[in-house]
Amino acid sequence: SGDQYPIGDLSGKFGLLDASPLMNLHLGIHVDFNLPLFGTNSVIGRSIVITNTEGDPWICANIGYPGPTRMAVASFVFPLAGEVVFRQDAKNPYGDTTIFGEFYYIDGSVNDTMEHR
Repeated sequence: SGDQYPIGDLSGKFGLLDASPLMNLHLGIHVDFNLPLFGTNSVIGRSIVITNTEGDPWICANIGYPGPTRMAVASFVFPLAGEVVFRQDAKNPYGDTTIFGEFYYIDGSVNDTMEHR
């Protein structure tokens, strides 16, 4: 079922496109209840991907806001560097807020694991 795949993995949910002469023409209707536009699992600010028959990413696209947005950025410099970006529809101060975070250590240590220190 569709909930076994990442939210934007449309090929995983609905199958790969055929490598046929009509590969540029793919007609179909798919219903995906796991592509919410609002709430905690919103796809706004994320991307979707369609995979070719070899399983490699073929087409991807970001899903953006339909209009202008406001952004606030919090930057960090030591011992952790990075930023947190808050983004929201400029016309709706009570609407959902998208939050992105990117952090890395800058203390000179080599730490290439996904574990917390």
